[in-house]
Amino acid sequence: MTLGVLRSALGATMLVRPMLLPRPLGVDRITADRISWLVRMLGARDLALGVGTLVATRRGGLPPWLVLAGAADTVDALALGQATARGDVGRVLGTLAALAGAGGAALSAIAYSDQRTAEPG
Repeated sequence: MTLGVLRSALGATMLVRPMLLPRPLGVDRITADRISWLVRMLGARDLALGVGTLVATRRGGLPPWLVLAGAADTVDALALGQATARGDVGRVLGTLAALAGAGGAALSAIAYSDQRTAEPG
């Protein structure tokens, strides 16, 4: 449930305030403004995954949502890691953001494993 709430909040924030993501990563204001549409797309993805996870937590069918969220976080971690290595984003915050993506993927994997273990049969 916590993963769904956090992802929903992150997605909503990215939709409403798209400059809050790229600017701390060291992206200049002009570029951040130019890619605000892309940040909003990512925000919509995270909001959909978060809401889907929350709904599935209450109604059942959670494992597929955890797999999708984990896959999205894995791609985020890889993309942020590459961007950091190329110098496209700041080293410290880029690394922290990549690690956050990896952490999200790990949490999804753990929650998935817990769900599969708890299923009867």
